[in-house]
Amino acid sequence: MKRFFQFFLNKRARAAIFALVIALAQALVFSLVLTTAATATQAAETGEGVQETALAALQKQYESALNIIEHNVQNASSIPILTYHSFAKQTDANKKWSDDAAENSWILPEKQFEAQMDYLAENKFHTATLEELEQYLRGKLKLPDRTVVLTFDDGYRSNIEIAYPILKKHKFHAAVFLITGAIGNERYSTAASRTPLDFMNWTDLNRRGDAFSYYSHTHEMHTEYDNGTTKFAAEPLKTVTRDLITSKSLTGAVYFAYPHGRADARGKALLKEQGFRMAFIIERGYASRSTDRFAIPRFSVTPSMDDDEFRQICNREAS
Repeated sequence: MKRFFQFFLNKRARAAIFALVIALAQALVFSLVLTTAATATQAAETGEGVQETALAALQKQYESALNIIEHNVQNASSIPILTYHSFAKQTDANKKWSDDAAENSWILPEKQFEAQMDYLAENKFHTATLEELEQYLRGKLKLPDRTVVLTFDDGYRSNIEIAYPILKKHKFHAAVFLITGAIGNERYSTAASRTPLDFMNWTDLNRRGDAFSYYSHTHEMHTEYDNGTTKFAAEPLKTVTRDLITSKSLTGAVYFAYPHGRADARGKALLKEQGFRMAFIIERGYASRSTDRFAIPRFSVTPSMDDDEFRQICNREAS
């Protein structure tokens, strides 16, 4: 018995077992191909005139079997990470919610987000957690070929009101990077007339743990100055350290998204010092085992992204 467990835990043995499982599955598919051909031939010989119907039905079974094999092979070479911000009901999709053009450009219509999630579900994509992503990047976990990571930046209430029901329908998971100083803060909400740029409150967070996990986007360091630098990069080290400690104490986060998606050497060093294990930027690219875990790229999803571009990104065909 002891030798059996030693064999089972051996890395090469596990690989051999996995290869055997795949081979058996392929054999089943091959058997199904033969069955398909035999059934179609028999129908033709007996003159039943239903060979086309039989072939079509069995072809669907064949394609389904191939699909099962394809989507359960743990061989993703890289992972696309998608970044969302806020959402608007379809009836409000064309409204301008802010004088800041950049803020308006992040607000995605509900139907566009729903169509994107439907595509992922229909094509059997796995929505990995950040814990799974970390283990994948460290070479300790394999993920299905069709894997994406969903991330939401800032912590807008529309994540709860619009995105959450869609994610829940598909049993998808997403990571939300919170500006913790804005959560439950009346300065960042318009209670009289809600907008897509209102922030969540702490009660919102506690009720949505089946779809969302929450991480750090700083406490109050999200400001961008006129010269293009961020408060996170420009403020004294002691001030930024205190901010990170506050954010981490509120979220328990070990994962971080840089304000405005920009990393620098000081920020990376500080995050490592404070016990963070991964940090994300906003820059097109795929995450692989050679990726710097403190500058992980993400694809920004905006209203201008069409269906073809979204699918290319998810299928690792985008540049």
